[in-house]
Amino acid sequence: MTAPEHWTGHEARLLRTALRLSLRAFAAHLGVAERTVSKWESAGRSTTPWPESQAILDTALARASEDTRARFEQLVKARVAAARPGRESSAPATTNPAKPPPDTAQRPEVDAIDAAQEHLFDEFGHNQLGLDIEDDDEAGAEPWSVAEVIGRFSMPLSLVERMERLAFVQVARYPHTAPPEMWPVVRRELKRVRQALDRRQAVSVQLRLTKVAGVLAGVAGNLSVDVGRRETALEYFDLSRLAGRESDDADLTAWAVALESIDSFFNSHVEHAVELLEQAAALSHRGSSARRRAWIAALHARAYAVKRDSVNACTALDRAMNLIRDADVPSGSDFFDQERLNGMAGTTYLYLGDTDRALKLIDSALDRRSPADSKGRALLALDKAACWVRADQPENAFEAIHAALDLTHDQFVRPISTRAREVIAEMSRWPTTAAGRSCHERLRDLGS
Repeated sequence: MTAPEHWTGHEARLLRTALRLSLRAFAAHLGVAERTVSKWESAGRSTTPWPESQAILDTALARASEDTRARFEQLVKARVAAARPGRESSAPATTNPAKPPPDTAQRPEVDAIDAAQEHLFDEFGHNQLGLDIEDDDEAGAEPWSVAEVIGRFSMPLSLVERMERLAFVQVARYPHTAPPEMWPVVRRELKRVRQALDRRQAVSVQLRLTKVAGVLAGVAGNLSVDVGRRETALEYFDLSRLAGRESDDADLTAWAVALESIDSFFNSHVEHAVELLEQAAALSHRGSSARRRAWIAALHARAYAVKRDSVNACTALDRAMNLIRDADVPSGSDFFDQERLNGMAGTTYLYLGDTDRALKLIDSALDRRSPADSKGRALLALDKAACWVRADQPENAFEAIHAALDLTHDQFVRPISTRAREVIAEMSRWPTTAAGRSCHERLRDLGS
């Protein structure tokens, strides 16, 4: 038997009877709430389930055994026969004539709204939207019906919270965990959040899951940068920005844009990095913490310094210093701190040519920064080596490079490799020494 053209609560009850299932078991069989089935059956022919529920009932009938389909067909025929003419009358007509509609001239605003709404639906297309609305049909407008749709099939909040925690754990792991170790976890969590978003969720859950996807995409973008997959990194950063926009989370968007600026900076696209950081700064004023804004300002200072724009570099650095003093406790993806800021300030002064101040700040950052943050410490050590190069002290420079490479272990990621080669290239004016050959050999071995 083919499925009914339109399922009503009446046919849904007949299908449950044919399947010989209790109301609870039938609801579980369909994957809907028990109260949904109860509402259908109570309303009978006066209610028509939503299109997705119609499809669920179609599938349940199609997958039923031949015996079940035969029973359903017999039940439908029996009910049709029982409803022969005279047995089931329609509602009696009222003796009072309907009141005429009010004069349209008395309600121009209402008519204008109605006309605009009809035009909107006509322009967008009923078929495209899957809408089938009858003006005189109250089914589906009941409060319980709308409330049910809002929360239908939503995953438990405990599971949402778990996914949020795991996403921020990946952010915290990134500074001290090698990409090969992180990739499987980040991919797994991205798959899980995609599967959850692919299902119907409550609006609040949908927004939270979208933010989780944005956080994971940001981490995935950083990991892609680390392993030299720049095009993939940009796709992940775009995804993170999209998640921020879709969830109306300006802070998440600012974070994603700033992450992309770091990739541009290490690829020598400084002008683009500055443009991205201007976007991030504007977004951060719409609700980001002082800590986040301090991080963006510090990135801005470093980029300006590479451009030899000392005024804007120092202004941005002062702003970062003031903001970090007012920062709350680090949380989530927002863990920029004074030690990291000191390192960024040292790098800024390095590019501005003030090597003495740069060395003091970098040494302070290396002394206080967590030993677990091997990637960040290695980059600082390379900036320290660059300071010694500019101070024309090759032995100290080689020593700093070896110290940086000692920190990498399994963390010899692309930004470290790129920076190390830049510093060694600056040393080419000096005669080749045993220390220089040793640095080149280590770079070759680490890169193989």
